[in-house]
Amino acid sequence: MLRTQTGRQTTSDVTHFIVIKPTNDNAGNCYDQRKASDAMALVNLGSNSSLFRGSTSAAYSTTISYSTSNLNIIVLQAGVNKYATYLNGSLTGSGTPTLDMPAADSAYTTIGALSDINYGVNATSSNQILYTQSSEICEVLMYNSYVTTNERQQIEGYLSWKWGLQGPSTTITYTPFTPTTISGCALWFDAADSSTLTLSGSNVTQWNDKSGNGRNTSSALGTSSLVSNAINNYPAVYFNTTAFTGSFPYTGTQLHCFVVCTMANNGINARVLSVGNASQTDFGNATTAIPFCRGGSGTTQIITVRNNTNAIVSFAGYNTPFLSTSAQYANTPEIS
Repeated sequence: MLRTQTGRQTTSDVTHFIVIKPTNDNAGNCYDQRKASDAMALVNLGSNSSLFRGSTSAAYSTTISYSTSNLNIIVLQAGVNKYATYLNGSLTGSGTPTLDMPAADSAYTTIGALSDINYGVNATSSNQILYTQSSEICEVLMYNSYVTTNERQQIEGYLSWKWGLQGPSTTITYTPFTPTTISGCALWFDAADSSTLTLSGSNVTQWNDKSGNGRNTSSALGTSSLVSNAINNYPAVYFNTTAFTGSFPYTGTQLHCFVVCTMANNGINARVLSVGNASQTDFGNATTAIPFCRGGSGTTQIITVRNNTNAIVSFAGYNTPFLSTSAQYANTPEIS
């Protein structure tokens, strides 16, 4: 049994996520949030049901028939005049009663089997004596909000993927994030996807775009090579005074770019990514941009430039992997 007196409910809306496998069905409690003022349960998960109680102590319960042989994802939501419970992605109960959840209470949250727990208030009350239930609890999340349907499904998806719960026993489907999940992905080069690389030995002769726009590299300047296990056991394309070029029509006023890379101590103003054209410099006008380039000699700086305006940020160190993001808003560049 674990009990916390910090990080508890601070709003009138709350959502609990519990990944659990009960090992018996004794009439006990495995997750419990109680008010410090009178030790009454605000939110409770028992062996086959949940309970919600507001400040007036009126209780509302729902049945949750969860498996004793498999892990389960249980969601308990409560707010002012509303509550809902979910088991493995399916709604098991809801209501809109007179439920006056307190806006703030220094409630105790207890995880695990409870027995003879003294909450510090009215210790002789039957509310302090709870029967035990044996449970395996893998993860608990608590939000001080009544999360939306989309947010709930995202969190359920994360928990289902993490704990291997996808399958016939759950309606949850986890879709991993990819850059194309967000609309407007214009260009995506991924060295970890070998299907996008054309190789001659270890030399990369073409790198194909994964954004769906077909903006593959069209020519190579010098010879770039593929290095296995370059960054956190993932491959990378190694450029040494080399480059790829290709067609990327940049017609808007906004551009947001991300890069994972390392940089060596050479190549002043060497470009990591440049958006330009044959007739104009990539730094001196509003129709081109340098999302990422190396700073001056001897500096661990990466720079973004547009229309002769730049922004600068320092990276961790030479040959050390880092993630950087740059944004171009009209003529105002930003980088982090």
